[in-house]
Amino acid sequence: MRPSPASSKRMFGLLKARRQTDLKHAMCPSKLGRTHVYKPKPLPPAQPPLFPQQVVLADGSSFTHYTTSPRSVYKLTKDLSNHPLWYPNKVSSRDLQDEFGRIGRFKSKYATTGSENSEDDPFASGIEDWMSEGAVELKQKPKVVVEPKAPVGKKGKR
Repeated sequence: MRPSPASSKRMFGLLKARRQTDLKHAMCPSKLGRTHVYKPKPLPPAQPPLFPQQVVLADGSSFTHYTTSPRSVYKLTKDLSNHPLWYPNKVSSRDLQDEFGRIGRFKSKYATTGSENSEDDPFASGIEDWMSEGAVELKQKPKVVVEPKAPVGKKGKR
């Protein structure tokens, strides 16, 4: 008995489907195919825990902010209320720096014992004195502008 054309189409479709599943099995070691294999879900971006932190400034004021540091209280000895870079016009901080800082130590180490305006001290006079010793005033000549001459003829290959 010969199969009908409709049943032969069905058989050809089954064979074709079987070949495709064979290819799937060739790529995947499992006999079930790839239907049970799921791609891992992408992880969300890491969010580190945030802790509340109370910051106490040098003048006694405080504020709370959230940070990744687990310390609950953070006390500052120098901040924007007493730092010389934030308040450069503060005279007391400059005087302290000159007295006790590197500049103060340098001044105390190399301070002259005599009077400030002694004649034998080369640095006692102002900077203008030694810079103007050999100065001669020069007269400036007026600038003469020379215009370029226009070309007379056409220059090029002959």
